[in-house]
Amino acid sequence: FPEPLRTQILKGKKKIDGRPGADSKSLDFDKIEEELKNKFGDDIIRKCDVISYVMFPKVLEEYIDFKKQYGPVDLYPTRIFFVGPELNEMIDIEIEHGKVLHIVVLAISELMVATGEREVFFQVNGQLRSMKVKDKAAIKDQKVHPKVDKSKANQIGAPMPGQVLDVKIKEGDLIKKGDTVVVLSAMKMETVVKSTVEGKVKKIHVRVGQQIQGDDLVVELEFCFAILNVRFRYKILNKEKHMATSMNDENQEQTNLGNKSLETAVHNTAIQMGCWTAADDYLLITSIMHLGDLERVHQRVKFSMPFTLENIQDRWQCLLYDPSISKMIVSKVQQLSMSQIETLHIPLNEDEEQLLALIPSCTIPTLVDDEIDTCLSKNFPKFWANRTIDELREYWLEMRQQGLLVDQQETNNSEETQTSQELAFSRKLSQLLAPFEFELLSRDKEQFANKTDPPRAILYVNNRLYCMYTEELKFGTSFPDRQFDISFDNSTKIHIQGMIVCKLESFYIINNGDNAFRVNNALLNPNEASPLGTRAVINILEHTIVFQAIELS
Repeated sequence: FPEPLRTQILKGKKKIDGRPGADSKSLDFDKIEEELKNKFGDDIIRKCDVISYVMFPKVLEEYIDFKKQYGPVDLYPTRIFFVGPELNEMIDIEIEHGKVLHIVVLAISELMVATGEREVFFQVNGQLRSMKVKDKAAIKDQKVHPKVDKSKANQIGAPMPGQVLDVKIKEGDLIKKGDTVVVLSAMKMETVVKSTVEGKVKKIHVRVGQQIQGDDLVVELEFCFAILNVRFRYKILNKEKHMATSMNDENQEQTNLGNKSLETAVHNTAIQMGCWTAADDYLLITSIMHLGDLERVHQRVKFSMPFTLENIQDRWQCLLYDPSISKMIVSKVQQLSMSQIETLHIPLNEDEEQLLALIPSCTIPTLVDDEIDTCLSKNFPKFWANRTIDELREYWLEMRQQGLLVDQQETNNSEETQTSQELAFSRKLSQLLAPFEFELLSRDKEQFANKTDPPRAILYVNNRLYCMYTEELKFGTSFPDRQFDISFDNSTKIHIQGMIVCKLESFYIINNGDNAFRVNNALLNPNEASPLGTRAVINILEHTIVFQAIELS
């Protein structure tokens, strides 16, 4: 800028010659990317997000929170995103290549004054649905109680509508998993709301006498290392007490060797100090307290680097017996945020595995979550504080895949005469089958005796079971010059044909014929496709196909 304007703008500050950013400190983009992935998840952060965060950190955080709440809104047309659709207007949204959602808004209800919501009725590919949406324009002058975000472990919500009878905590309190936070009165009965995690009370959102609705936010927590530190120090004191009582003149030489071992551990830990992150130290401490075995921690915990068992032993020894290293590590762990803690994974211990193993292997997919929820509720104190149903479902599926469930082990013990190959096959095949289906299939084993892997799916048609080993299976009514994997006798002149396709471990059914048929009682017209899920019933003229997926991950 020309003088005297430049001097008036600077007001005595030193002017910069050259490019303003030339003297800025260099940025480690890989480190920033790793921090963002730890905070928001590997599947969310892209390279362009790292650049955006460097320039506009707050904007990117708000954008990711918005995307987590509302999904991929970039698929909407611009007008629909800003203004919204008209009634009875069809919106076509392509969520992936070849998969289009046809959405029609049918009606919008009157404002629900108590909640500030309106119920929106709409169709998705012809199926009627409804959902409640906050009317932001109508609730500007209305105070609406915030709802719990179930994806955040530090928020505790009301399990049902009711009146607050008592608040058992106050802000700043340290609470443990299972502690009572609020007592509600609902349907003339008292309901106790308990904390599902450990932490420090950040904010209480209710008061005595207040009427609240289901899923209203009751208490908000923040991670506090104090509770964990108390347990950690308790283990240290017990260890030191045990050493003191067992020490005498005869084992003085062993104590000296122990001191030398500690010196070696301190030396090795100092060399690797830059390799351990605060998240790694949190995983180490919590996993040892939960699993109680260093070797199991080494085998099961996923650290940021492939640490050896010796590395873990040295680190743990320094945490127990070297005050300076222990204080430094604890200080780093205390700086972890609740969102960072939520992303860390603590393996199951033996008690948790035994409880999950009690869930029957023949449980159909739609009921697995209910069984796990019941197991979690009945045995609440035995599970780690931040366990989720999604996490336990993955563990249960893995245990079933390996044949570690109780009923699978009993079945294997009763079939000692079978070969190991037959045992492995029958275990995999029975994963998603009801018992009567597996018995029927076992009576006709010769049709797949040479198969070492289970089929992708089975189809039950006219008292016969067909196994689907390929990615495509064609079916249809008998027709000259056309061959199908499954053919049906046709007493009419109506010709029907279709195919089942497995893509990316999901199943779809396609009608590539000239006439419609029904899938789960819904009409599938020619040149249309529909997802099948894990179970489906397909009606073709007077014939019925029962479809069952075998392995879906």
